[in-house]
Order: sequence, then C-alpha cells, then structure tokens
Amino acid sequence: MQQILLLLSIFYLHTSTGLSIETINNVRSRVNNVGPTYNSPVPPSSPRKVGEGGFRVEDWVSAWQTFKPGNVDKLKLKLRSGTVPKDLRGSLWKNGPGKFHQRVDGRVRHVLDGDGLVFKISINEDGSDGEIFFTSRFVETPCFLKEEETGKVEMRSTFGTARVLGDKKVGEEVIQERKIVDAIRNVGDVNIKNPANTHVVKFGGKLLALFEAGCPYELDPSTLSTVGPYGMCGNVPVDGGERLAVAVEGIPMDAKFLPRMNGRAHTAHPKKDPGTGRMVGWTWAQDPVKGELNVRLSEYDEEEKGGLVEIEGKDYVFPVDLAPHDFGMSENFAVFVFNALTMQPLNFMAGFKGPAECLNMDGRAKVQVAVVRRPGARGGSKHVGSEPLIVEMDAAFAIHFSHAYEEGDKVIAHFSGWPPNDSESFLGAWGGTAPEFEKIPPTFLWRVEIDLEKRESSLRNAKGSKDVCGEHLKVHPDFQTQKCENLFVVSSNLIGDSSPPCGYSRLKIEDDKADDEEKESFWWGTRYFCGEPVIAPKAGGISKEEDGYLLGMVHDAEKDVAFLAVFDLCRSLSEGPICEIECPFPIPHGLHGSWGGEGEDSSCF
Repeated sequence: MQQILLLLSIFYLHTSTGLSIETINNVRSRVNNVGPTYNSPVPPSSPRKVGEGGFRVEDWVSAWQTFKPGNVDKLKLKLRSGTVPKDLRGSLWKNGPGKFHQRVDGRVRHVLDGDGLVFKISINEDGSDGEIFFTSRFVETPCFLKEEETGKVEMRSTFGTARVLGDKKVGEEVIQERKIVDAIRNVGDVNIKNPANTHVVKFGGKLLALFEAGCPYELDPSTLSTVGPYGMCGNVPVDGGERLAVAVEGIPMDAKFLPRMNGRAHTAHPKKDPGTGRMVGWTWAQDPVKGELNVRLSEYDEEEKGGLVEIEGKDYVFPVDLAPHDFGMSENFAVFVFNALTMQPLNFMAGFKGPAECLNMDGRAKVQVAVVRRPGARGGSKHVGSEPLIVEMDAAFAIHFSHAYEEGDKVIAHFSGWPPNDSESFLGAWGGTAPEFEKIPPTFLWRVEIDLEKRESSLRNAKGSKDVCGEHLKVHPDFQTQKCENLFVVSSNLIGDSSPPCGYSRLKIEDDKADDEEKESFWWGTRYFCGEPVIAPKAGGISKEEDGYLLGMVHDAEKDVAFLAVFDLCRSLSEGPICEIECPFPIPHGLHGSWGGEGEDSSCF
C-alpha cells in the first residue's frame, strides 16, 4: 500500500512544464513593481508610452479569446500595407491555445490549458506570385473530440482545469470555479489531457503538433487535419489519454488500480542542427522512487520515403524531479537548466488542483546546469564524457534558449528567464482570462558561460539587453550552433518592467558597448500585441545573419483583427515591416511556430 501511495503521488511528473524562476542577484529589485505600466492613465493609443509598457487590460484580454472561425480552408488574405518580397516563398506554421471554453463547464482556469490551434499562412507557393492563404484546424486529439461531442471537460489539465459535478451551464467567459464538491469527480485521477498546444514543426515531411508532457500529434501539412499520435516516444493514447511519463521498475504497464504509467513524453522544443540537417530532440520519464529524470537525447534524420528515424541516441539520468521546458544546443553538446521547483502533490491527488498548481518555486535559489554530449558529436571538449557534467548556476529561472556555441573548453548559451524574486506560484499569474503582468516578474535575457575544465559557470545579463523586457529570443536558424551578433526578441518594453509584448527588437549581444546605445526596436502602439518572432531564411543561399526575414503575428485590439508583419533583416527593425498581411478576424496570442520554405520537407526551428 505504501508503494501504491508513493506511485500515486508521482503522477505530477506529467507536469514537465519546465519553466523555473531564478536569475542573478545583481538585477533590479523592482521585480513586482509594475504600477504605472499596468494602470497607465495615458490614452491607450498614445505614442508617448510606446516602449514603456503602457497598455489597457481589456485590450490584452481580447488577445486570449477562443478562435471563433474554427476550421478555415485556404482563405485568401489581403495586404494591409507594403509588398510581399518575391523570394519569401513557403508557409508559416503557428500553434497555441485556441479554444478556452466548453459549452457546459465554462472557461478553462488557465490559458495554457486551452486546446491546440494550428494555423498556417502560405505565401507565394505553388508558382503563385503575391498570393497568400490562411488555413487553420484544432488538433483533434481523442480528448478534444470527446469534449466537442459532450460539450464538457472530460479530462484534467496541467494547469487546473478539471471535470465538474453536474451541468453548470455557465457562459463561455465565466472561468471554471473550484468547489469542494467538484473534487469528487477528480480525486485519484492523475491522468492528464494532452492539448497539443505548444509548438509545431515539420521534419521529414511530417508536421508535428507538440506538447512537452505528451506525445506529438501528426498533422496533414496541406489541410492541417489530424492524422494521429506520432510514435516518437511510444506514448500512444489509451482510451483518450496517454501513459504518464513515469518509469518505475517492477510495475506492470497495465497494472489495475494505478495510473497508466511507463510512458514517455517528448519535448516541445526540438532543435534543427544547421550543419547536419538533423533534428535533435529528447524524450523523458520520471522515476519518483529514485528521484531521477530519465532522458533520451536523440538525433533524427529524414527517411527516404518520408518521416523521421532516430540515427543516434544516448540515455542520460539526471538527479532532478522535473523536466525542463527547453534546452540549448551547440555543435557537440546539449545544455539543460534545471530550475528550483518542488512538488506538493496532495492537492492534485485530492482533486483540488492541477499538477502545475502544486509546483512551488524558490526564486532566489541557485540552480543546476547540465552539459551532455550529443549522440552525434564528432568533437568538442574532452572534459565532457559519457556522463552529464553538472554545475551550479546563480539564481535564474530559465525559460527559452536561442542558441549555444563552444569556445575551447567553454560552452556559452543565451536564454530568457526571470530574475531572482519572491514569487512562489508557478505560472499562477497566467491563469484567468489572460496573463496578469502586475504579478509576473519581468523576463530578461541571459548569458551563461560553462567552463567545462573548471566545472563552474558564470551568469550575467546578455550584452546589449540592459532594461529590455523581452521573450522568445531567436537567432538566424542557420547560425544557432555558432557565436551570433544578432539576437531578435519580442519586446514588452525598454524600461525593465513587466508588461505584454508589443514590439520587436534586435540586440547586439557580442558588443560590449551595446548597453549604452539606443536599442533597435519597432512598436506599433499600445493597443497592439506581438507574438513570437520566426526567422525565415532568404532563398538563394545564406552568407550572413541578416539574410532572412522576421515574421511576427500581431493582434490589433482596436480593429479586433490579426496581421502578419514581415521585416527584412538587412534593414533596421526601426524602419518597420516591409509588409503586413491582414487576417479578417482575431487569432489567439499563441505560443510557438516555424517556417518551411516552398518544397522543403523540413521547417526551420
């Protein structure tokens, strides 16, 4: 019985939503001070507040509404401004939460519990010149289809959305309440829904919708229709759910009266090696008995008949409980940061909270950074062998990585993350109808240098990023294992405060004088909200980092529509986009995406 109770308290692992919160001690102390930014008395369209984080809450909330058009088939789009470059040919794929309510049970408790919406914008494809089309589909997982049929929540979600007792029949904007009586429907049920709502990449002709605590779902690249789960980790759905990514020796895979275990989950952030063309990803499973994380780092190649196949793989064991959200990749190594998160699963077992709600953060604790040798490594420092090299890193909650590179016996990686702070709730401020920035620490850009010989790390703010609150940092995809001069981010403001993203910036991260120079940024205004930038390489060969286009989705709260902005990286971002492509409806804010050139079997990610 004791072992069964222990196993039941494991389930939480399905929460691998690996963000964490720590960063260096010499940042600003006003982490939670966003008063003038959040409640700005300045008129919402005032250019005076551009770059200073001014916004209206109701405008930001409008960027997080259910996508009403649903499935859209090849809708022709029109230009809002400018001219589409003739050498921009291919498709932009984006994924993110797109459905936030069920007809009976109300709105999800947390925006990241929303069902995955994948859309693509096809530009100049199939020999056309200047034609642009929009296609969208919800990812039809077994649970999604069942909930569409019943109109009710049928499975518990990572961030707290759960089944309720009886028919509430509330409006779609009413956030699901948490009542003691509803816990009866969820007590002891630790199986978690896979919303397939985090990322979308194409490799070997396979278009995959990704969620970091579950299996990938294959989509038709043309229609976006759901093909089904893709067996990259053997975690095939059973009765609408998936096996938990929990590995415990001696427990049968189909043991009765226990959660479905012995599955694996695949990261939502694979990387494509620009040198080899391989996709580098990893699957994971927790061993709660040993307090370990089992990771298989894999390098995939394209199969001749379509699809992907693991060419080389390596298993690693880390002395941690929770999987990270992202990782850095250099030519020979992978870099993982394990944030200071602990789990208190009793409220989840009792049916009161989702697994992510049971995570506690220590925003001022030092963290662990691990460097492991890639399975396909052909060189690199001799100080990293077959086992992980793990060192301590100053407090920093790592979120996303842009790139990593090697200099002798050192590995340098850039990532986004939160500075040291006293917040204890893990992504709790992302609950409700939209993320609440008066409760969220600002996101800064960081540079960590790991000395493999001395087994030590040093952490600092990235050069050129002083006072920049920004996220989704990107370099040109052809240079993501090299030392780069240019880092592109979606910017919230340039005053080091916490606010929604409303512009794009280029940072000179290898220039020692860049902090003292004016930032190269573009802002539409305080009623516009920007998504992750995606870099599309220019056709005809790449010789420098500027040979590409920055693509970014923007929500126009005044007109209640979305548009795609295209920047030429050979020009200053401050000059503005060279064109804007308008969609005739709003699109939810979304998370991650990738670009696939015309006729290519793999996208850039």
